[in-house]
Amino acid sequence: MPYLYNIPLATDKLSISQGNIQANFNALGAIAGNTNASSSALSATSGLKWVYLPSNASLPPSGSAFPAGEVAIYGAPETYTGPVTRNELWINKTIAAGVAQISMTGSSVSRTAPAAGQTGWTNLPSGIKLVWGNSSGTANAVKTVTLTGDATFTTTGIAVILTPYTTGVTDPIQLSVVSKGFNTANTFQCIPNNNNGAGTVEFTYLAIGF
Repeated sequence: MPYLYNIPLATDKLSISQGNIQANFNALGAIAGNTNASSSALSATSGLKWVYLPSNASLPPSGSAFPAGEVAIYGAPETYTGPVTRNELWINKTIAAGVAQISMTGSSVSRTAPAAGQTGWTNLPSGIKLVWGNSSGTANAVKTVTLTGDATFTTTGIAVILTPYTTGVTDPIQLSVVSKGFNTANTFQCIPNNNNGAGTVEFTYLAIGF
């Protein structure tokens, strides 16, 4: 039964509206205090203590019909390489390119436990994505880094921040790495520099895109 917002009407008799009122409580489910585990989400002083968002099969959820320009959140699965599927919190919002469905809790942490030196990524609710990792290149030569797998951008990379490091040079001040920016949606170029003029320069990167 659907929820009826105008029950009871001023002219209704209890014998007429009682069934509709009961149907409203059934439609509200745990929010109305029905006897099940989720009823404890209700608070007598502050309303809901938490909101349970069941997983939806489609993006956006089937039948959601979100009004144009409005923001909404819902639960839905996201599939990571592996394959691994995790339920995430999604946001329906308008960006410059139109209405977008953004996995606002999606990240590499959902696929595997993070570890130092690993490539990783995380989504931001705005629609921006952050990708990080390590690479290396020949000193004083152009290096192209290609993002792969889940750690890629759907549309384009915007900027990249680079930090050199190496265990083979005793004076780290001699090292630098200069960004040449993104030349495709998921490849960027840089020039690792070593004032000694030779060798391999290792570096970390933080890429920003969407």
